[in-house]
Order: sequence, then structure tokens, then C-alpha cells
Amino acid sequence: MTEPTTIALEDPEIHIYDAINEVISYYVTGSLAVLGVFTNILSFIAMLQPEIRHKTTSAYLAALSLSDIVCLVFFTLRIWYNYTPYCHVNSYLRSAAITYSGLLIVAVSFERVIAVWLPLKASSWLTRKRSLIGIALMAVGCLAVYAPRTVYANT
Repeated sequence: MTEPTTIALEDPEIHIYDAINEVISYYVTGSLAVLGVFTNILSFIAMLQPEIRHKTTSAYLAALSLSDIVCLVFFTLRIWYNYTPYCHVNSYLRSAAITYSGLLIVAVSFERVIAVWLPLKASSWLTRKRSLIGIALMAVGCLAVYAPRTVYANT
């Protein structure tokens, strides 16, 4: 992999759009990632408040906040640090976090479907313990499925 390049506007070989792309890639993306990490931390803290901690949806949303933080950090670091050993780990964690985020959203949607279609059984089926077990199994499953990317990354 190549090392990050520096921006040299006085170089006639660099087109102005390439320079703008470099600035956006390094600075705007980094700024948005910092903002995203901050807001996801706030969301995670909000989901752990005693008033809503007992709800199953708050467990899913807290896990989603953490997964989004991993996505933001590793997408941003991919732009800044681009060397081979890191690429494999980065590809692994990014892919697992993206899939995990999607699975968490599907799980929340499935939970809501059960609550609407089977309201009398929802209170016994949708417990916090089952939600936490599901969250943990999805995380382990995503990490296991993408484990080969640590060796065979194609970024």
C-alpha cells in the first residue's frame, strides 16, 4: 500500500479537483467522524439511563451506537493510514461492524413486528435477557464470518 500523500497546490501536475478531493478526504471526513463518534457516545449514554435501560430496544440501540463508532473510526483511519498489515485488520473490523449494524436494525424491526402482531406474547418473548443474548450472538457471528479477512483482505 502507499503512504498518504501531501497536498502541493503549486505542482502543475495536480489538478485543482484532485487537491479539493485530498482536502475533503482528510479534513472534512475526519471532522465528520469526530462529530459522529461524539454523537454516538451521547446516544450510548442516553440508552443506558435508568428510565429506559430495562427496555429491549435500548439494548439494541446502545449496541448500534458502539457499532457505528467502530465503523466511523475504521473508515476514517483507512483514509489516513494505508499500509498492508493495517488494511487487513481494518477490512475485517469495518466489514464486521457494517454487517453487525445491519443485523441490529433487522433485530429491532423484528422485535417491533412481534410487538405489533402478537402483543399478548410479546412481553414473554421479548425479554431483555434474550435481547442481550441475541446481541452477543450477532456480534460473535459477524466477527467469525469475517475472520478470514485478516488474512485475505482485498481493500
